[in-house]
Amino acid sequence: MRQEVEAEVAELELQQVRQARADFDAQAAERKRQEKEARAAEIVARKAEAAGREEARARARAEEAARRRREELEDAERRRRQEAAAERRRILQRAKDWAIAGSPYGIPGDLRAAALRAIETELGAFALDEMPFAEVCTLAAGARDRVYRPHLEAERRAAEEKRAAQQRESQAAWDKARRDVEAWSEKQDLVRHGLEYAARELHEESIVDQYRVRPIVEAALEHKLTGRESEDDVEDLVEDVLERELG
Repeated sequence: MRQEVEAEVAELELQQVRQARADFDAQAAERKRQEKEARAAEIVARKAEAAGREEARARARAEEAARRRREELEDAERRRRQEAAAERRRILQRAKDWAIAGSPYGIPGDLRAAALRAIETELGAFALDEMPFAEVCTLAAGARDRVYRPHLEAERRAAEEKRAAQQRESQAAWDKARRDVEAWSEKQDLVRHGLEYAARELHEESIVDQYRVRPIVEAALEHKLTGRESEDDVEDLVEDVLERELG
C-alpha cells in the first residue's frame, strides 16, 4: 500500500515536474515569439523609418528640382524681359535719332530736348518690339511736331510780318520815288515856264542884261521851286527877280 502511495506521489511529482517543464517551455516559447515579434516589429519600424527617410530625401530632391526649375524659368523670364526692354530701348533710341535728325533747320536746343522727352513719353506706352519701325517713326514724328508747332507757327507769323513790313517799306519807297520823280518833272515844267516868261519879259532889254539876268532867274527858280507851285506863283517869282536885278 505504501509503495502504491509512494508511486502515486512520485507520479504526481513527475506530473508536476512535467507541467512545470511544459509551463517553462511555453513561457520560453512565448518569450521567443514575443522577441521574434519585437525583432520583426523593429525591422518593420526600421524599414518604415528608412522608407520615410528615403521618401523625405526623394521629396527633398523633388522640391530642390522644382525650385531649380522655377529659378531657371524665372531667370529665363528675367532675361527675356531684359532683352525685350533692351530691344525697346534700342528701337526708342533709333526713333528719337530719326525724328530729331528730321527737325527743321534752326530749332533751338531746348526745343530739341523737349521733343526727345515728348517722344520718350509718347512711345513708352507701346510694345515697340512688336510694331513696324515705320509706325514707331510716325508716332515719334507726331510727338516731335506737337512740341515744334508753336515755335514754327511763331516763326511763320514773324516771317510773314517781316515780308509784309518789307513790302510796305518797298511800296513806300517806290511811292516816294514816284512822287519825287513827278515833283521833279513838275518842277522842271515850272522852271521852263519861268524861263519862258522871263524871256518874254526880257525881250525889250539889252542883250547884255538878258545874258546876265537869265542865269540868275534860272538859279532862283531851281532853288525856290518845289513843283507844287502854280504858274502864277512862278511868274511872281520871276517878276521879283527881274525887278531886283533890273530896278
